[in-house]
Amino acid sequence: MKKIIAVSLILLLMLSAIPVFSVSAEEYTVVYDGTVSYRGSDLITTVVIADGVTAISDNAFEECSNLTTVIIPSSVTKIGEKAFNNCNNLTNVNIPESVTFIGYKAFYYCTSLTNVVIPNSVTYMEDAVFLGCSGLTSVVLSENLTKISAHTFHNCINLQNVIIPDKVTEIGEKAFKDCSSFTEIVIPDKVRNIGSLAFSDCSKLGTVTLPKSLNTIYEDTFDGCTGIKTIRCYADSYGEDVAEFLGVSIEYLQDVNESYPDVSYPDVSYPDVSYPDVSYPDVSYPDVSYPDISIPDISIPDISIPDISIPNVSIPDVSIPDISIPDVSIPDVSIPNVSIPDGVLPDGINPNDFPIEKDNTTEILILVLIFLLIGAVVAIVLILKHKSKSQK
Repeated sequence: MKKIIAVSLILLLMLSAIPVFSVSAEEYTVVYDGTVSYRGSDLITTVVIADGVTAISDNAFEECSNLTTVIIPSSVTKIGEKAFNNCNNLTNVNIPESVTFIGYKAFYYCTSLTNVVIPNSVTYMEDAVFLGCSGLTSVVLSENLTKISAHTFHNCINLQNVIIPDKVTEIGEKAFKDCSSFTEIVIPDKVRNIGSLAFSDCSKLGTVTLPKSLNTIYEDTFDGCTGIKTIRCYADSYGEDVAEFLGVSIEYLQDVNESYPDVSYPDVSYPDVSYPDVSYPDVSYPDVSYPDISIPDISIPDISIPDISIPNVSIPDVSIPDISIPDVSIPDVSIPNVSIPDGVLPDGINPNDFPIEKDNTTEILILVLIFLLIGAVVAIVLILKHKSKSQK
């Protein structure tokens, strides 16, 4: 009997020392020596959630202070609020690509958690998911997040610089408050709103890059950030106002459509490349005969032009009276000899060199009269013809 009791005690001790729990798909119960409640159990150190579970419910492993490792299957799509709240010894947790939602304070004050990768499947995280995770040093955020909710990384004092995804448009209040290990933060181009005290008391923060898209920021957003020396921003943006308010220098960013300095590239020499001679065979083409092409005769039809009759025009006879021109006798005109006395002409001129011809002025006048008479006769004939036409 004593042996049986001793063996039973040994078995109980061995069972109590087993830290591994398996979570079934049946409403989050832990199988360990029967069905027992798991919430707040100090016995759990490693949890393997069974495949087929689709969600880790609210407060599922809250205050499991000895829990160090959680293995989540790819069937899970949701991690509920405070699911691992105050699991201060949790060091390893894998979040599969199937998860799309992480609830309020899901990993609140998991102070031993050091590295977390939020897969790209996650599109929304509620407030304060990692609040108080003082041991967290590295976080990779989902590229599909559009908002960093309030208090998400509040008091993560050892968290190094975080890359905020490009799709984020809003950073909530106190989202990175007391992240005292930050040295630089770059706010991506789509962020429009940064909440109150979002980066307050990030005492080592030295450089802040602010986008042109920013249109809401508070005076206390960088409250207590005594190490800021430079604000990197665009001209005519809220970044200038922040720099002026903090009394720090500005480093202006350049728009992509602005000109950039010329860049000179070193000369690169390439080795000579010789190509072998390539001979191509002669190509003969066969003779091609084309058929004769006959153009058909084209007959142009005869075109008959109608006869055109022109009426007869009778011109009446016109009798022209006989005109008798009397004989005109021109008397002989004798020109006497003219003698030029010696001494009148200069020396060397002989008067015989200038013969005086007979004057024919009278003949010319007679011819003019004859032509005038003929013209008068022709004019009379034309007048008579015109009158006869008018009468018809």
